[in-house]
Amino acid sequence: MAVDIYEIHQVEREDLNEGWIWLRNKRLRDRIENRRPALLVKDETSGRKVCCEILYADETYLHNRRNWISEDNQNNLLFLSAWYRQRLGIEGEAGPLRRFDVRVTGNFFRTIWWQLRACARHPQIAVVLSTVLAIVGTGLGILGAAAIFKDTHWIIWYVLGPVGLVITLLGFMPLVLRARN
Repeated sequence: MAVDIYEIHQVEREDLNEGWIWLRNKRLRDRIENRRPALLVKDETSGRKVCCEILYADETYLHNRRNWISEDNQNNLLFLSAWYRQRLGIEGEAGPLRRFDVRVTGNFFRTIWWQLRACARHPQIAVVLSTVLAIVGTGLGILGAAAIFKDTHWIIWYVLGPVGLVITLLGFMPLVLRARN
């Protein structure tokens, strides 16, 4: 876990509704560039976290920006839309330097979990709804499989039934959380 100090910038207009963050950190370049991983980003100031897709802000991205960034200050830059600034508790479009923990993991299960969280908390409702339907469908599939075995293998019914029900109900959580905000 490496905590770095990043300068915050507003993303370009075409990225305002996208579910990604642009990051410029030469130490993390090889792990991010051309991969589009889902990462955990934690603001050490507010303590808030987001999981989202991260793109590497290469020279082309920096060169094509409407708001130019000087060449002496082109490391440890974070380009955030209003959606992610609000989630991280950052006020304003650009601001002072802040400490962020950007976690890139090789752990398979943690990566899958972060990808699921990134989709469930995406700024576009179509992505959130697709994720909800996938989770609910998985839960209902488990319930259906449990129902098949309930007469012959009753223990499977008592194990898989509640698991499927819990997954189905938890599948609606992203919509509930979004409605509360």
